[in-house]
Amino acid sequence: MQQVIGQVFGKEQVAVDGKAFEGCTFNNTRLLYKGTEVPTFSNCTFKDVSLEFEGAAESTLQFLGGLYESGFERAVETIFKQIRQA
Repeated sequence: MQQVIGQVFGKEQVAVDGKAFEGCTFNNTRLLYKGTEVPTFSNCTFKDVSLEFEGAAESTLQFLGGLYESGFERAVETIFKQIRQA
């Protein structure tokens, strides 16, 4: 995993897959996750950050959205509940 320490990111897109961010600052930054290696964030500051998804991550969100719209609301809500408790 690539270490990223103490960097300040501004109004830009930052690919986060496979990176361990420590003590970084994100201001008006677009975080891009493609669904490969899960990134980590330790002691980071986030202000006006947005999330973007591509590849496998985007497909997973589309799958969950499709399930939700097809009558599996409870199953999808259970997944969100598990995320909140993690």
